[in-house]
Amino acid sequence: MNAYDLYLLGRHQQLRRTPEALDRAVEYHEAAIEADPAFALAYAGLADAEMARYYYAGRSLEETAQKVQPAVDAAIRLDPELAEAYAAWAVLLTEQWRTDEAITALKRAIAINSNYGEAYLRLGAAYEYDGQPREALAAYDQVAVLDPLHTVLHVRRCLTLQNLGRYAEAERACGRGFELQPDIPNALWARGLNAFAQGDLATASKHYEAALARAPARTDIRAELAVIYLDLGLMDRAADQLAQMREPGQTRGATMTAGRYLLAAGDLAGMRLYLGRLSLADAAPRERVDAAFFALAIDD
Repeated sequence: MNAYDLYLLGRHQQLRRTPEALDRAVEYHEAAIEADPAFALAYAGLADAEMARYYYAGRSLEETAQKVQPAVDAAIRLDPELAEAYAAWAVLLTEQWRTDEAITALKRAIAINSNYGEAYLRLGAAYEYDGQPREALAAYDQVAVLDPLHTVLHVRRCLTLQNLGRYAEAERACGRGFELQPDIPNALWARGLNAFAQGDLATASKHYEAALARAPARTDIRAELAVIYLDLGLMDRAADQLAQMREPGQTRGATMTAGRYLLAAGDLAGMRLYLGRLSLADAAPRERVDAAFFALAIDD
């Protein structure tokens, strides 16, 4: 099998978005690179597959970056005009909250290939992370022209519309995403967020539970579901989710969820011990906000 065929098989497996499929995607891209070490597109595909493991297989961002960055560097070194390489890099930059760099990389990808819908999609996500939802929607409009059946397009549009308080439109976008690919958790998770934003915690929990049933390795969904349970006063259910997050491969997000559990339980002494052990040297902005909130709650 030639390198390009192996690359296409890798891309196909990545779109299934399960931990097992992503393992196969990585294997196919690595096989493509072995077959042709100068095949830049395979390195970009490998970077995307490794990045997908962060979202769908519970990998830490630090571990993910150690895999993604060398693959991106190799792709750009081999082909400085490869749009897919800049688009792959931008996803990592966005998750590292280096949104200005991500937007620059994606604009470079679009300048290279103006018909590359995935670059517009990722540009929308970078704008969304950067607090520019209207710019995000404009980018998604471009995707809708180029690839209207892209599942993630509708999920991302759902999230952005929700952030703008346009909840009915958000629900319709989530519905389209679910219709296109009901076996993955994304649209259900976004529906849960949409319900949560409107204060409907019971509906939010049902969507989260359905999403988690489809993707048990998604610790981000598990962490958010635990918080919803805490808001509903369902301490036992929250504790069960937290216990599962302490298992090997399920630890992402467990630290901050534990803090919220202590706060909901009114365990201020435990919260003080927790904050004393908390390291924020490499924490994401959201984790820093949570830590500040916890400190305020104990009058620190």
